[in-house]
Amino acid sequence: MLLVNKGLNFNFKQFLMEINKNKETIIEDLAKYGLLNQFLKTKLLEKKLNEITLSEEEYATAKINYRKANKIDSEEDLNIHMKKNFYTEKSIKYNIELPFKIYKYCKKVFQKKVYSEFLKRKNFFDIATYSLIRVEKEAEAKEFYLQIMEGEKTFSEIASNFSLGHEKNSQGVLGPVQMNRIHPLLQEKINEYKNGILSMPFRIEGKWFLIRVENFNEAKLNQQIEKEIFMQLLEESIVKEAANIELKTIFN
Repeated sequence: MLLVNKGLNFNFKQFLMEINKNKETIIEDLAKYGLLNQFLKTKLLEKKLNEITLSEEEYATAKINYRKANKIDSEEDLNIHMKKNFYTEKSIKYNIELPFKIYKYCKKVFQKKVYSEFLKRKNFFDIATYSLIRVEKEAEAKEFYLQIMEGEKTFSEIASNFSLGHEKNSQGVLGPVQMNRIHPLLQEKINEYKNGILSMPFRIEGKWFLIRVENFNEAKLNQQIEKEIFMQLLEESIVKEAANIELKTIFN
């Protein structure tokens, strides 16, 4: 594999020339280290964005966003950032423009699909706040269920003292959180008990759970959800294309 000299005398243009002359070696090494798939997807994305341009105003906003995201407060910081990442003026510009270009590309290609895709995926974008208790044994879960139902102890009291996960530190309360970030089996239970009733004990991956949904908000299509759908559709299209790509064309 080509080694990058990170010393002061590193010549980036020469490095790129070496890569161009050793395409087969680069492909072999990327595959060997598990990086080829990501590299292919990144190159395919780059080709898709070639025809997307930004206005001066969009570029100025993109530059501000990039500086904030990378904590760049001065030209000196920018120079250090570029040297650290081996960026040329061209490559730093590419990375500054990337989020804006992706959004504009997706808006152009996927806009007509957004609403239908939202309806398909809506349940994943719903927002839930719920209380949770997790324990090792079924008998414990059943006992805690009875104690809560009979008013002997509160849900938060039991969660704080006996729950095994990080929910112990918040009196059992988790969220608000988007449903697609919750374990699939737990999603099913939240949907089943979203009327606020205490769940019966149930098992997931060797642990026993009780949940109570505190609040449930059905998703409405907004810009943030639109962006998430765009990224999902873009990823799906690139994965499909990457599966059929001829490696020799990717460097062209």
